[in-house]
Amino acid sequence: MPELRYIGKPARRVDAVEKVTGRAKYVGDRKLPGMLHARCLRAEVPHARIVRLDVTPALAVPGVCAVITSEDYFENGLYGFPVKDKYMLAHQKVRYVGEAIAAVAAETPEAAIKGVEAIICELEPLPGLFDPEQSLLPGAPQVGPDRPDGKHPNFLDSLIVRKGDPLAEWAKCEVKLEEKYSVVPQEHAYIEPEGALAIPTREGGVVVYAPNQSPFVNQGNLALVLDLPHNLVRIIQPPVGGSFGGKDDQIYETSAQVAKLALKAGRPVRMVFGREESLWRGPRRHAPRVQIRRPARLRRVRVGEPLHRVAREHPRDGRVPV
Repeated sequence: MPELRYIGKPARRVDAVEKVTGRAKYVGDRKLPGMLHARCLRAEVPHARIVRLDVTPALAVPGVCAVITSEDYFENGLYGFPVKDKYMLAHQKVRYVGEAIAAVAAETPEAAIKGVEAIICELEPLPGLFDPEQSLLPGAPQVGPDRPDGKHPNFLDSLIVRKGDPLAEWAKCEVKLEEKYSVVPQEHAYIEPEGALAIPTREGGVVVYAPNQSPFVNQGNLALVLDLPHNLVRIIQPPVGGSFGGKDDQIYETSAQVAKLALKAGRPVRMVFGREESLWRGPRRHAPRVQIRRPARLRRVRVGEPLHRVAREHPRDGRVPV
């Protein structure tokens, strides 16, 4: 029998040597000639109407090359799954602390910060919504936009997984235990903060380096909001310095921001979060509230556990149903 090449033998990770020797290039390590640095103006209140947004003063700041708002995207940058209810930059109102309102690209990080500080933004505070179980009650503040399917704007989606008839079995059981549990949010705390690098192409498209979890989803979102065919949007996956579920939607928005800035300025644009920005803007693990019923018969046979889970679907995260 010939000697096997792989089965029964240790396998080496393809990226192990580059990472342990420090040669791996993350987004923050990549620099290109003529590259601009980007920063975002972010909301400091959880819910507010955008009364005035004037980016003209930012363009007067020395070193600032481009500024964008939701008006620069197709359909104002609307995207999302399973419901399109999010924006690459806040449109008409902000819906959480840290939501990006405008983005600036400049010759230096310092000039980008000064450009952000020069933007005139007036917000009218609106009532906040902080309890998922209150979100569908009459009179609850409307966070999401109106839905074409007629469902409540604060509702995202539901998923029912059922085997057999659990309610019928529940009625037959002599022992019935019912408990409610809650889990607190959790910061992912990955070593590499969020970031993306965009490079405009001669064909009018864009190449984006981003630490995605789902690069093809990123490509589809960018093609949508930039109004480009998919073949003009290329996503390159560099090494990812940790994610744990946290680099989905935030990376899509950061990618869209640097991509539009790059197309507008005609130069490469990179945005990399600092640790503070990552902590107060980045997503968290959801804080679900779970109701579990534990039925059993006296002959000690557990027959099933009907479970009801309600999760706070934060406006910054668009892929986990409520």
